[in-house]
Amino acid sequence: MSFAVYIAFAGWAAVSIVLFAVLHPRRALLASLIGGFLLLPVAGFPVTGLRAKISIISTVLLPLSVAFAPERFLRLRPRLYDLPAALWCAWPAVSSLANGLGVYDAFSAALENVLAYGVPYLLGRAYFSDLVGLRELGVAIFLGGLAYVPLCLWEMRFSPQLHRTFYGFHQHEFAMTVRMGGYRPMVFMDHGLMVGLWMVAATLVGYWLWRSGSLRHVCRVPVGPLVAALFVTAVLCKSTGALVLLAIGLLARPLLFRLRSAAPVVVLILVTPAYLATRIARVLPTEPIVAASEQISGSERSESLSYRIRNEELLLTRALEKGSTGWGRWGRFLLFDPDTHVRLTTPDGLWIIALGQYGIVGLSALTAMLLLPAVLFIRRYPIGTWNMPLVAPAAALALFLPLYMIDNVLNAMINPVYFIGAGALTGLRWRRLARPLARPRLPIGPRPIPVRARLAGLHGHS
Repeated sequence: MSFAVYIAFAGWAAVSIVLFAVLHPRRALLASLIGGFLLLPVAGFPVTGLRAKISIISTVLLPLSVAFAPERFLRLRPRLYDLPAALWCAWPAVSSLANGLGVYDAFSAALENVLAYGVPYLLGRAYFSDLVGLRELGVAIFLGGLAYVPLCLWEMRFSPQLHRTFYGFHQHEFAMTVRMGGYRPMVFMDHGLMVGLWMVAATLVGYWLWRSGSLRHVCRVPVGPLVAALFVTAVLCKSTGALVLLAIGLLARPLLFRLRSAAPVVVLILVTPAYLATRIARVLPTEPIVAASEQISGSERSESLSYRIRNEELLLTRALEKGSTGWGRWGRFLLFDPDTHVRLTTPDGLWIIALGQYGIVGLSALTAMLLLPAVLFIRRYPIGTWNMPLVAPAAALALFLPLYMIDNVLNAMINPVYFIGAGALTGLRWRRLARPLARPRLPIGPRPIPVRARLAGLHGHS
């Protein structure tokens, strides 16, 4: 690992301390976390709990968040809705012990899940579980996407070299970046698929911010052209699955308000559990899925999908041998040639990895952790409020989380920002709002504004 990696992490930690000292803690957290995730190297340290960039970010930001805003954590009260997140963080320890891997491995496995998933979720619950906080989170995601636009365009033209230039190595196999006669950018993320999904998330959230009037200008530039730039960049990232999710997300918004019902989001919420249940029960025919993929995206993509499904079939058989607890970590759920010890299977989807490592209990906890927040939002806020400037960012995140879970069927692109959104929506409580004006005339500019006063007013507290 190059010396630049150590400098980057040390410099980012110092900058984070300064940000917390000079900014409001919520904005300092957003700047530190999103900035760190977008720019830090894809690397870790050979220390338990610090083997990934996400874990290092959580290790630094959690004590800073507690030190600069302890009252936010003192006000937290565990709720029944937090059970999936707690179970997903604790179950790896049960899986390790059930497989005889020892107490140390149980602690290590639980710690990794706590840092990668639990800490972002907790920060979302503590810092952003109100409409104002969710709006700031949405704006930060939008700005983070805009920051990646020039970097993505540069790598599309000159090939993905930024990570190697700054940190001395490619974070993934370079051949995976060649797509459709050009390049798929990776920038400073694990994979081009992760970049594509990030640009889709920023586009969808930006679209909701723009259409609802929640954000009109960024540094005196109208938001509409910026959303268009994000959309074009997301398309040029050449990630087929992410583009399908983008199309669904963009079509869902007008459909929601035309039907005056949250039914489209409910359908998206049900897609992943239905797929997982039918796959585990072995009642879902996979051939029509591959054939449909070939019709939509061509033979190359259908071959990739067919390869993934064949691997899933083999891994599913292996995983169900220990259906409740899974096989634990260290690739114990993978299949190897008994003579050459060559690995015969490659897991792609987060769902099959979770099932193989932590069993049906772990997979159910992860699924509920990402989908329950959207269900709670639908219950707490009727569709008539979703276009209000203060509610629209939360609605956008409630729409995106089911799309992200659908992406986890094929990919395993773990982004802490999405889990912050899950924690924030879980902790969000109902508030009595002013009448839902569709497009209020609000002079929202680049400077921080008193959101409660200039957006749709709040008339009460829960």
